[in-house]
Amino acid sequence: MEITMKSEKLLMEIQGKVMSLNNDDLNSLVDIIKFRRNQISQEAKKLFKVGDKVSFVGNKNRGKVEGKINKINKKYIIVDETNGSTGSILQTWRCPPELLERS
Repeated sequence: MEITMKSEKLLMEIQGKVMSLNNDDLNSLVDIIKFRRNQISQEAKKLFKVGDKVSFVGNKNRGKVEGKINKINKKYIIVDETNGSTGSILQTWRCPPELLERS
């Protein structure tokens, strides 16, 4: 994700204001951030359907993983990683929808 100068300035301003908050205000802010992340996830989930070919970056040294959506749950999307040549399932992944992109 590319951060522009305007975004960087805004983030620095927000960071300064966060540092002055008390514990109750911080708890409220955490709730707001969780709510917004949930909204982003729900919006991303609507872009996919079962059977779509998707990709994502796997954990650590795994690199790019490609597969097909098997199931769409409330919070996560189940992706079957497939062997490119045979089409057999190698592994099943439980992914947040905002990390997926169409292949």
